[in-house]
Amino acid sequence: MQTDVLNDETRPVDMPPRARMAVIRRLTKAANEAAVSAGRIHADADQKQPDDPRMWAALDQADALWTKHDQLVTELLECLHQAETAGDLAVCEAALG
Repeated sequence: MQTDVLNDETRPVDMPPRARMAVIRRLTKAANEAAVSAGRIHADADQKQPDDPRMWAALDQADALWTKHDQLVTELLECLHQAETAGDLAVCEAALG
């Protein structure tokens, strides 16, 4: 599953710190939204009976959102690693401050 937050053109290794922070913020927001949605869907599924096909469909949807969340977090970690490699991690951390 591809995420729509980043692609190869938007995450070059030589990205300026300000642009990198914008990407980090977008990834963080998208990962948070995916996690919240997955949690809500899972909680709703828990209220349904096990023989209800809607429960299983909801659980499948929640699983897909968790997969998307994991991919976003992986991209976020890659972006942070690139910032560290470029020597920009302190600048990025200060921007979060």
